[in-house]
Amino acid sequence: MGAKSDDEEDEEGDEQDGDKFWCGLRTISERVLQVLLEKRTTTYKQVSDMITNDEAQKLSFLEAGAGEGNKKILAQKELNRKRIKNLRRRVYDSLNVLLACGIFTKERKKVTFNMDYYEFLPEQ
Repeated sequence: MGAKSDDEEDEEGDEQDGDKFWCGLRTISERVLQVLLEKRTTTYKQVSDMITNDEAQKLSFLEAGAGEGNKKILAQKELNRKRIKNLRRRVYDSLNVLLACGIFTKERKKVTFNMDYYEFLPEQ
């Protein structure tokens, strides 16, 4: 077989952990678009914080049911910390791709959704 992409490797690794955390860069980009549509004007950091905070809440719920034993809990917390860090990186990657496509404009730290693009969005 051929080489696997980062998305495929992450998905396989997380399935082994018993939960499906990553959905791929496409899904993350869709979530970024939703945040941009809601906010219209925001910053990279706010978009990243909104998405990672949602996932962190899901992970803390999983952490609570992680089972007994300090080592397992510590290992789960470390894994979750890495997942959140990776998600934040992917959100920034997605924002940069959307910026390059002209979906939003950036002026210093402020990003603004390009309403000209709105008519091309798929129906939700």
